[in-house]
Amino acid sequence: WIIALQTSNFTFDKDAVDGPHKHGVGHGHLYLNGLKLQRVYSGIVHVRALPPGPHTFSVTLNTNDHKAYHVDGAPVTASVAVSAD
Repeated sequence: WIIALQTSNFTFDKDAVDGPHKHGVGHGHLYLNGLKLQRVYSGIVHVRALPPGPHTFSVTLNTNDHKAYHVDGAPVTASVAVSAD
């Protein structure tokens, strides 16, 4: 599976992880069915084969210190439902 992320006003920066907060810079957290799979350091994520059935991928955008970015009090996140054969 290939997940392509489109962001605006946000820069992925692997080298800044665990550093001080810098507005608009950070990384993502990728979840599968609510379980965290990995950190995301670019707009393209590769995920290996999934077991058959329905699944939901979610990504949150996070600051360098791993806090979720928020807009109007809601975390910046996106989800997509897929079905693996």
